Amino acid sequence: MEAIVKYGAPEIFNTDQESQFTSDEFTNILKTHGVKISMDGKGRVLDNIFDAKLKTVKYVEVYNLRRFHSSLNYKTLNEIYFKNLPKEVCEFKQCLKNMS
Repeated sequence: MEAIVKYGAPEIFNTDQESQFTSDEFTNILKTHGVKISMDGKGRVLDNIFDAKLKTVKYVEVYNLRRFHSSLNYKTLNEIYFKNLPKEVCEFKQCLKNMS
C-alpha cells in the first residue's frame, strides 16, 4: 500500500505464488486500485534457480577457459592451473579424455 501511495498503482503486478503475495489482504489492495494480478505457476522459482546455475557455469567456463588475465601474463586460469599440476595428474586426465 505504501508503494501505491508513493509511486501510484501499476497496471499489472507479477509475482510468484508465495503466501505473502496470495493472501486476501495483499490481493485485495491490488484489486481495490485496479491492478491486474499475474502469478507464475507454483514451483517456477526452481526454473529461476536452474537458469541462474546455468549462467554461473557458463561464466566460470568463460572466465577459466577463455579470458586472458594480464596479471598472469595474458594466460587463462586453466593454462596456469594445469601447467602446475603434477605430471601424474596430467597423464591421468589425458587418459580419461582418451577414454571418452
